[in-house]
Amino acid sequence: MSRKTTFSNNWKKAKARVQKVQARIANVRRNVRAKSGLYRAILDQGWHEFRRQLDYKLAWRGTHLVVVPPLNTSRTCPECGFEANADQVAAINLLRAWRTSIG
Repeated sequence: MSRKTTFSNNWKKAKARVQKVQARIANVRRNVRAKSGLYRAILDQGWHEFRRQLDYKLAWRGTHLVVVPPLNTSRTCPECGFEANADQVAAINLLRAWRTSIG
């Protein structure tokens, strides 16, 4: 918005977009009062900042972050297609994706 002429139509549109995003974030945080425990803690995190810090710290140590899309990582066994415990299968699939990405 700093590059827009104040109170122009484009400025008003940009301001509306910013307010919409801020309202969405505020609603998520407001609705967290009804939640409890771990779910409340998860909703309260700034995940972009966590990801940014993780990238920074890994680069500082000379390694990099491998991002694996979470889609279908825990549905089926990577070996035979058998459906097992979702957490175990997801861990196996993520490990396999990481190994193939580093060569």
